[in-house]
Amino acid sequence: MLIDYCRYVDDLRLVVSAPRAFSEAAQNAILTEVQQYATKLLQAHCFSIGAAADKTLDLSEKKSRITPFRAVTTSGSLSNLMEMLNAELSGSFDFESLAQAAGGLEGLLSITEQIGSSDPVLSRLKLSAIAAPPAEVRDDTLKRFVAGRLAQTLRQRLAMTAPDDASPNDEQLQELVDDGRAISHEFEASARKLIKCWAENPSLALLLRTGLDLFPHPRLLRPVLEALEVKLFASPWYDAAEQLRQIRTAEYVAADLLRAAAQETGLRLEEEYPSGVDIAGYREELATFARRLFSERKNTPWYVLQQASLYLAVMNDFSLASSPTMELDELSEHQRLASTMRYEPMHSEHLLKALPAALVAQQITPNGRRFGSWIQEGLKSTQEEGYQKAIIKMIAMNRSDLLEYVLFSRSRMTSKWKQFAPPAMRERAKKPLSLGGKGAAKLNLFSVTQAPDSPFRQENGLLLLAKALLSTEGIEEKLRKGLAVTDIHIDCEAWSQASALPIEDGFFKVTLDDPEADPCYLYEVPDWIAEEKSWLYALGRILRAAMTGEPDFTTRRYLISEDVSRYRGLMSSWSKRRIGLLNSAKGLLDEPTPVSPWLSSFLSCLLQWPGIEVAADVISIPRAKTAGELLRHINARIENQRALFGRRSNTPMYVIPVDELAKPDPRPMRIAIVQPMRPSLSDFDLKDPLHWTPAMLAQHRRHLAETCRLAKQSLRTWHSSLATGADRKSDAPIIDLILLPELAVHPQHVFLLRQLSDSLKASVFAGLTYVHSSRLSLTTNQGYGCYVQSRQSMAVAFSTFGKEKNIPRNQSEK
Repeated sequence: MLIDYCRYVDDLRLVVSAPRAFSEAAQNAILTEVQQYATKLLQAHCFSIGAAADKTLDLSEKKSRITPFRAVTTSGSLSNLMEMLNAELSGSFDFESLAQAAGGLEGLLSITEQIGSSDPVLSRLKLSAIAAPPAEVRDDTLKRFVAGRLAQTLRQRLAMTAPDDASPNDEQLQELVDDGRAISHEFEASARKLIKCWAENPSLALLLRTGLDLFPHPRLLRPVLEALEVKLFASPWYDAAEQLRQIRTAEYVAADLLRAAAQETGLRLEEEYPSGVDIAGYREELATFARRLFSERKNTPWYVLQQASLYLAVMNDFSLASSPTMELDELSEHQRLASTMRYEPMHSEHLLKALPAALVAQQITPNGRRFGSWIQEGLKSTQEEGYQKAIIKMIAMNRSDLLEYVLFSRSRMTSKWKQFAPPAMRERAKKPLSLGGKGAAKLNLFSVTQAPDSPFRQENGLLLLAKALLSTEGIEEKLRKGLAVTDIHIDCEAWSQASALPIEDGFFKVTLDDPEADPCYLYEVPDWIAEEKSWLYALGRILRAAMTGEPDFTTRRYLISEDVSRYRGLMSSWSKRRIGLLNSAKGLLDEPTPVSPWLSSFLSCLLQWPGIEVAADVISIPRAKTAGELLRHINARIENQRALFGRRSNTPMYVIPVDELAKPDPRPMRIAIVQPMRPSLSDFDLKDPLHWTPAMLAQHRRHLAETCRLAKQSLRTWHSSLATGADRKSDAPIIDLILLPELAVHPQHVFLLRQLSDSLKASVFAGLTYVHSSRLSLTTNQGYGCYVQSRQSMAVAFSTFGKEKNIPRNQSEK
């Protein structure tokens, strides 16, 4: 009788009721009967869906096993132990708790050896199953679980230690140096254990990649390559199918190893690796192996050659670019990649086809100026305007930052293809203007959004812009025709007062140019937008572009400044961004800015993405049929924000709803003040407050981790001492708000605050140390807030609040 079943990917587990069977023959008979039953069900399913006769689902008899229920019930709860360790690593942890978690993970790894090595004991005596190995979790699943958590634990501990070259001037720093030396040996030992697990089961390639990324060194790579070369470079003739399977496995592992080396292995930040690694030697050793796959092996599969070619390109090794093997059709894109990385002359169709590979090349070896000159030379040799337009369009929709280098030229030839670029990209100023000294002069809206002190980075200024646009006669028709930010001109007598939401009408005076007859491709209305709602979409496009300051409303500023020094593939494009936009603070701007849920929902409603969930107070906005109806919503929001504005501090305020579904709880609000002992005044470099040595940063990280764990334990101890009653409600949080003082947390360590908030289900607000604001071009400090919005679903909002002007150091550091 079938009792229960579960499926995980391609594994099927059945629980059946059958007569007791103690002998091996009786258990095998039950297993055979269950296999036949499952096979009939699979065949019936294939027939019902019309599958071909040769396309059937079959069970693997070699992998089928039977385990008596009494052996399972005595094995203990392994899943509970895994859940406990996972919670330990997800909550507030310090150096000691991480060491304990590492010990628990090592224990799990030893359990996997018992699962794989122990055979069932066929005996009637209950003593034979008194401590059977756990059977609820497969050994390969357990190994993958341990590999990821063990790597996470080691890197977290490494970040709390000082490097060997640190000069210890006190006992505490010497302890950090000693811990760093010890953990370096742990990295190598753990890497060897994971590689050993892979050697016993080559299908666990994840463990091999994790182990080599923990400690990339030739002495760990050479034994792996030696084992692969025995299979790959032996005689091409093999005797049995089993040998062929081993060769195919080695080929897959080799491809996976090369892919990982091109994307992740050895490419983390330097401080994430312990002392003693040899990343350069590791990569050169692997490059030699990749070249051998081309030159010494004739029957290497195309997918292995693709990964080998990509890795050699990442290594800037083009010694085999002209080899006959590269002429394969499957390697055509890799051949283009090698050509574009060498900036070979191209034009017309050849240049258009090679452009995707050229964008990938700019991830591997970024050089915007050289790329711009190369494209200009290709466009100069391209006579057909169709190809010129397609090339400019592809660059604009994928890497608008690179298009700036293409358009920047003193040659008159540039004007021929410059017309195909989006208007805003053609008119971008070389130096952003400053609104501080501007009076009532008419300015282009795009130029205003480029200013460091643009009022449209804040919701209040954006509301005034929306009001001014909606009050303009004929705005709906011009929006439908593709109105762009460059078609809008605006003048204001006092730009700095925009955030105060002045009462007088006409604070922003807007004049509109006629949109271009052929609207830019960036402003196309998607198919899911109804014709009568297209003006709402255009308004959302303009407001989002005004806030980000980018001509392409789907981008955010990080696309220009993100780390592109390693291969990641084509991660972003205009089509992807238009469907999957994020209208939160992180999705809009590169520097922290408070973005209220109302503004996020408002932009989402205007852009009308299907299937989104918006705040209740803006749900009626998409129903607006005219600009006047939408203007009433804007005016209501302006009145609400005007009442919240801080007049004395000249600061706009934004309300973040917290747990809207929860009923008010008539009890005092619980606030805890946590006072770390670091950083002290002597920890700051008065000449350069942004400078932190690795040793000092490790000290601060360990101290903050210990402080957060101590705060968590102290608060739970206090809560457990409360008398039963209203203060001990099971659903009530231990604490509502945790406050840390100014200059208490380094920006790299805010994840510890998130974990503290998650473990206590409490909001956290802390002062961050000094950062450099590229927008303000000065050094300032910020506040970081982590707010729990829904305790049922643990929805959390992260916000960082900056200061418009720098605080004098003699005041902020006291």
